[in-house]
Amino acid sequence: MSEVSTETAELLIEKTSIGETINVHQSINSDDDRKINTQSDYLFKAQRWHALWVSNLIPLAGFIAGVVLAFYWGVGWLEVGMLFVMYFLTIMGVEVGFHRFFSHKSFEASKTLTVILGALGSMVAQGPVIYWCANHRRHHKHADKKGDPHSPHAEGNQRYGGLKGLWYAHVVWQMHSKTPNSAYFTKDLLKIPLVRWINKTYFLWLILGVLLPAAVGFLITWDYKGAVIGFIWGGLGRLFLVNHFTYTVTSVCHVVGKQPFKTTEHSRNNWFLSIPTFGQAWHNNHHAFPYSAVVNFKWWQIDLGGMMIRIFKGLGMASNLKIPPQEMIYRKQQ
Repeated sequence: MSEVSTETAELLIEKTSIGETINVHQSINSDDDRKINTQSDYLFKAQRWHALWVSNLIPLAGFIAGVVLAFYWGVGWLEVGMLFVMYFLTIMGVEVGFHRFFSHKSFEASKTLTVILGALGSMVAQGPVIYWCANHRRHHKHADKKGDPHSPHAEGNQRYGGLKGLWYAHVVWQMHSKTPNSAYFTKDLLKIPLVRWINKTYFLWLILGVLLPAAVGFLITWDYKGAVIGFIWGGLGRLFLVNHFTYTVTSVCHVVGKQPFKTTEHSRNNWFLSIPTFGQAWHNNHHAFPYSAVVNFKWWQIDLGGMMIRIFKGLGMASNLKIPPQEMIYRKQQ
């Protein structure tokens, strides 16, 4: 099917989970807090535990183990191959899947592609798909204002800046920010049985994300070292790298880089991070047109996520790509 444009982009709005239209840059007021955030201490503690251990400390331990193993065993094609393949697949899962497809509905996907992207995104250990999308939609609704879960500039009534703001937006927010209300932000996703199933089986995909490369490593070498290499380089160490590169989008890409588009927040384009983030480091482009399936609006801007979406379209697995027309892009530039 042909690519389509969406005029609603000019209004910078998105359909959210409660079936109403919300300006994605509208500032929060005190009456909104109970609506956009859950009031459950249990969910907050679960979020904090998951962020501390599953998203950060365990992958950090795996990365350190990889450095130690590299010192004793060296680094060969198996280590590099495991890391590259699993990094590519899982960064695609979180960027193309969790971000552009599930959060922004920038294209339509077959059921098979929906499961593949949901499973691969879950292997990044950033939380189940519905939770992830609720957090991201909350970010767009309150970008760099009170209510943004991971702004390097503000949190609550506090104003951040410099290294403290970067560190907060990079890691600390995961343990500190209130848990988003999925019934408010992702009502549309909660209505889809397939998405609910992917969400429910999150830990299955997460565990497979570290066990499958271990199994492949063993089958390639028929040696326990191969299994260890797969587990560390394709599993835990890979998690550390994927997560911290995606974290740079919420931290570095709201501080360092250029702003070719006039937006109401501090998003920046950062060419240096564009490849490891699968294109999301063209972050000012994304905030200017959040619904767009591609984020490279110049010929020299590399967007691996957009390239994969076009490949999926060619394979008949994706359709109705939403891409702003050139005249809209020109009009919005500063």
